[in-house]
Amino acid sequence: MTSGSTRIYPLSEQQERRLLDYLDGKYLEIRQEYSRRHEPVSRLTTLRAYLGAMRNLLTLTLQVPPVAPSGMLRISLLLRLTGTVIEDIPGYTPDGTDLPTVLEWLDMLDRGWLSVLCKQAWDPVRGDSVELPQHLLEMTPAPTQTDCTRVHSLLITGTSGLENWMEDKSEDDEDNLVHDMRRLGHQGPFDEVFHRTLTKLRELGQDEGGDEEELLARLPCWSTVEEGVDGDISGIDGDEVEMSGDDGMEETMYDHI
Repeated sequence: MTSGSTRIYPLSEQQERRLLDYLDGKYLEIRQEYSRRHEPVSRLTTLRAYLGAMRNLLTLTLQVPPVAPSGMLRISLLLRLTGTVIEDIPGYTPDGTDLPTVLEWLDMLDRGWLSVLCKQAWDPVRGDSVELPQHLLEMTPAPTQTDCTRVHSLLITGTSGLENWMEDKSEDDEDNLVHDMRRLGHQGPFDEVFHRTLTKLRELGQDEGGDEEELLARLPCWSTVEEGVDGDISGIDGDEVEMSGDDGMEETMYDHI
């Protein structure tokens, strides 16, 4: 898609409030189901179901217009989602059948972050970034050094955590997810997890290993909801969360001519 075919407008204050309220509600619903994932009553008993639910939130987050002032909100929301998913995945028992789903999800997250770092929009139909015309680029804020540091920390520590998670399936080297990954030919894709984003961060001059990075890596994920709240979840069915409803949040936030 050419940059000239895209019309993008920042969210109004009312739209931002509705979006944040909607996302907070969905995060709370998913958190409730995740907290009881080991119980048969949960609708997120499998990693595949959990990633399906979070994929909808990822797609919606990436659709936040990159132009100011909405662009900084998109970065904050994507940081929140990245930290949440990377922390939650190891809560499930590793299973070789989940590997393709995990790798596909992480690849989409990688492409999403690259889109943000390159100040691009997101096309939910194509599942890829959209270049902006020059006049919109001038209205799009670049990620701050603190943003880049936080992203780098989340991805590096997250990848390390995923490696430990896969190796903990069994003490037997022949019976862990790493062995399954190599046997199924997924070692290469896993080795390249987040390579687009990390490469772009290096181009932006991200300093790997600073004191600020270590500090930011320990900060909690931004969230306005609490865990452990009782309640029912609506919209989760099988492996994905339906985003439909009267709030209209499923609609794209910008138009394509």
